[in-house]
Amino acid sequence: MAHKCELFQVLPRLSYRERGAIIIFILILGVSAFIALENPWTVAFIVSATVNLVILLYFLGAYERAPAADLPRRRRLKLVICILSSTLIFSFSYQVSKIVPFPFAVIIWSTSGIVTVTGYFLLVHHDDGVPMPRRYE
Repeated sequence: MAHKCELFQVLPRLSYRERGAIIIFILILGVSAFIALENPWTVAFIVSATVNLVILLYFLGAYERAPAADLPRRRRLKLVICILSSTLIFSFSYQVSKIVPFPFAVIIWSTSGIVTVTGYFLLVHHDDGVPMPRRYE
C-alpha cells in the first residue's frame, strides 16, 4: 500500500482562493528576493518580514482555535500576536524612514508608536469575557 504524505493530513483543507493566495505570495517573495540579490540587507529584510508574517498568521489561527474558556492561553497568544505585529510595524517603518525626508520619518515613527501602543492596550488589556463598551448607541 502506498504511503500517503502526512503533511496533507495535518494541514487544513484550503480553498482554491487560499491556494491561489499562497502561490501568489510565494511568487512575489521569490521575485522580490531575486531583485534584491545585490543587497543582502534587503534580502534579509524580505526573509525576516516573511517569516514574521507566517509566524503571526500561525498564532492568529491558534488564537481563533483556542477555547473561549481558556483565558490565560488566549491572553498569552494575544501578547505574542502583539509582539509579532509590532516587529512588523517597526521593521517596515525603518525601511520607509530610510528613504523619506526627516519630517516624514518622524511622522512615520510617531504613527508606528501610536498604533503599537494602542494595539497593545486593545489586544492585551482587553478581557475576552467582557464586551467592549459601545460609545454611541
